[in-house]
Amino acid sequence: MRHLGKVLLLASLATALGMAADRELLRLAPAGTRLLAGIQVDQAKVTPFGRFLLSRMKADDTDFQSFVTTTGFDPNRDVDEVLIASTAAGAGRKNGVVLVRGHFNTSSILATAKEKGATVEDYQGVALLSPPKSKTPSSGAVAFLSGTVAVCGDMDNVKAVIARRAGTTRLDATIERKAEELSAAHHAWMVSIIPVAEMAGRVPDANFSGALKGNAFQAIEQVSGGVDFADSVKVSAEAVTRSDKDATALADVIRFLASFAQMNQQGAQAPGLAAALESLDLKTEGNVAKLSFRVPQDQIEQLMQSHQHPARIRPVAHRAK
Repeated sequence: MRHLGKVLLLASLATALGMAADRELLRLAPAGTRLLAGIQVDQAKVTPFGRFLLSRMKADDTDFQSFVTTTGFDPNRDVDEVLIASTAAGAGRKNGVVLVRGHFNTSSILATAKEKGATVEDYQGVALLSPPKSKTPSSGAVAFLSGTVAVCGDMDNVKAVIARRAGTTRLDATIERKAEELSAAHHAWMVSIIPVAEMAGRVPDANFSGALKGNAFQAIEQVSGGVDFADSVKVSAEAVTRSDKDATALADVIRFLASFAQMNQQGAQAPGLAAALESLDLKTEGNVAKLSFRVPQDQIEQLMQSHQHPARIRPVAHRAK
């Protein structure tokens, strides 16, 4: 159970490529969802940078390798698409769910989970996995709605997904429309209608949290963006603010921060940072501030390799991003 939840989550966080959002996964998102992030894992396998990211999951963790060997489930091969849905800022499981489309040998996975001490129960005709009952009830759960759709998250949220699988979730019209637009245009995408003021209170870094509490950032009502992969990695983002004046003020703050960063480049991060800053395109359209930048693929790979030993998988908290 522990490794299955980890595998599904890492597949959603470590692999960053996407296409149009899967309508079935969107339909299963919780009512009141305020953040959506979409990833199309199968598209990663046909791009050099995607293959590099996937290679980071070839862990030397013996438990992980044992899980793959025993169940036959390998996220590099068997996960096709991921949708992360959250109802609040923060990274706790209770805020949302991770929905995964792929190919699951459920009988093998369930048998292995039982052998490892997990609890397997039938909930409304769906196989529901949870940690041993000696564990805390907030440890989370994984459910297989079919051989191609799985969901993981807090037990209550997972059960809620199972209960509404025959219905339709009424998502906020703004976030649903933006999700459809972004997913059709980018490999990876996200949209959030969570107020920046609420997000600032959940950021652990005091300096970053303080910056988000500034007037320019407090004016942001919606944030969205996407990532595209080719010879270089292109990141695009936009912020919808309360007014045209707020968008201009936000753009001015970003320009100042970019100029400050350019004057203080040093160390191994400098090449990638320099490329991003030199390619920065920043503009405003009414009450919307838009930016984009590119970083050569090799510089991102070098930066990742310098900060992390190759693909050592460790437990990761649920993140809605």
